[in-house]
Parts: sequence; structure tokens; C-alpha cells
Amino acid sequence: MSEPTKVDPSYIKSLTADQINQYLQRKDCERPCEACGHSDWLLDAWKGHIVFLSSNLPYITEAFMITLPLTCSFCGNMRQLNATRVARDIKDWEAEHGQE
Repeated sequence: MSEPTKVDPSYIKSLTADQINQYLQRKDCERPCEACGHSDWLLDAWKGHIVFLSSNLPYITEAFMITLPLTCSFCGNMRQLNATRVARDIKDWEAEHGQE
């Protein structure tokens, strides 16, 4: 098993729609919706910032998980990606390609 992925939550919050869309394309994450079969996914935003969700972990009171919701534009079905993992990959890719 690999080491846990650690990323500063402020870095996650700073991710742009362009960075996330590039990640989704690189990783081929925009597969058809399992509920309706359509392939048009939306990133939710509020006041110009991508919306991330956080959930407290019931067994560690000070810990939480941050996810990136993708919403099917046709039926509203939602998928969640681990935002920490997404951010780590974006950060590594940008460092490797001189875009940091």
C-alpha cells in the first residue's frame, strides 16, 4: 500500500476549473453517467470558486475528507473524486511540466 496523500487544504481550494478539467481529461474521468448514460459533467462553482465537499471522519474527530463533486448535466447524478488525490496529481504534473 502506498503512503497517504497529503495536500494543504488551501491548495485544494485554489484549484481552478482549467486545472481540474485538464486532470479529468488526462485521467479519462469523464466516462458516461452510470444513471443515464450521458457524458456531460459539470463542476459546481460558487462565487467563482469550485465547490468542494468535506466530510468529518466519525472515528477521528479532527480529521475530514475533501471530495470534488461532478454532476451529470442531464440527470443530476453525482460522482465524487478524492480532492486530495486530484490536487496531488495536479501539483505533481505541473511541477514535472514546469507549470507550477
